[in-house]
Amino acid sequence: MSPSFKPFSLRLLNALPAQPLDFALYTPHGGQIEPFFEAHPDFAAALQMDRSLLEPICRMEADAFSPQVAQEAAEILAEQGYAVGLMAIQLPREIIDMNRTRAYALKPWFDFARHPELLERHNLYFDLSLEARNQLLNQLKPEGKWIDVHSMRPFGTPMDSQFPPNGGESQAQWYAQRIQALKNPDFSQAIRTHCLVAHYKQDPQDEGELFVDPALLKALESEFESHGIPFNVSKSYYFTAQIAGKTPPPHYRNGLCVDLLKSALCAEPWGPGFDLEFLTPDEGKVAFYGQRLAQALVKAAKPALVAA
Repeated sequence: MSPSFKPFSLRLLNALPAQPLDFALYTPHGGQIEPFFEAHPDFAAALQMDRSLLEPICRMEADAFSPQVAQEAAEILAEQGYAVGLMAIQLPREIIDMNRTRAYALKPWFDFARHPELLERHNLYFDLSLEARNQLLNQLKPEGKWIDVHSMRPFGTPMDSQFPPNGGESQAQWYAQRIQALKNPDFSQAIRTHCLVAHYKQDPQDEGELFVDPALLKALESEFESHGIPFNVSKSYYFTAQIAGKTPPPHYRNGLCVDLLKSALCAEPWGPGFDLEFLTPDEGKVAFYGQRLAQALVKAAKPALVAA
């Protein structure tokens, strides 16, 4: 493991290391590619295809500004006297995806068989990060709440349901096409809305089953509605072995996953010239959505939850 790189950051606000927490905020997909490359020259040297393809994909697929929104919410809650945990994964999503099971978390950017030392290190990063996340959520009080914060692009592409080939020229061609699809969205299509991921399916034919905290879901719905924020509640998140296991992690019983639009958090307007790779945060918008998450957590807390 590189001594200059940490796979995650973890802060406790208004809390000692072993103190039970009122709330937690977690961001699994906000890691950036530049510090990872800088700390891991051996990874860059082992790439199976051109680095010029990996870097833009990592920038565009990162959950831009999700760590800033989570931090804003955590600091608001701390100012109100609550004990809060804040964790941000620093691993680039397109290299190690912490929303996957271990066997599917590593993307095939290098030949695992030829570089077992890199595979071992990447698995260690995954294990350390997952252990830290679980410890943080286990530190919540029985009535504590948490939010898994994501951000997404405001548009879809025809390639969204496709998986890249594993290695070779066809993999490079697929990613080159993917970059073009992300760089040139169809601005005539309807923009997506924020998503509250609340139901899951084990089979496409199943009816969606609620897997999150119903009080927190209701509180965030109310918070968005009262501020005129368009959103949808996902009815059919499809859990598979590749994604997060065949059933949702039990921690979600007192939590919720929210996916905010990047276009609602950035300074650049949605329309021609909107470039996913080079967005900049709008501090006012980030603060606004941090406030919404903080308010929802407080509203959803049970009466027994008392500020420290």
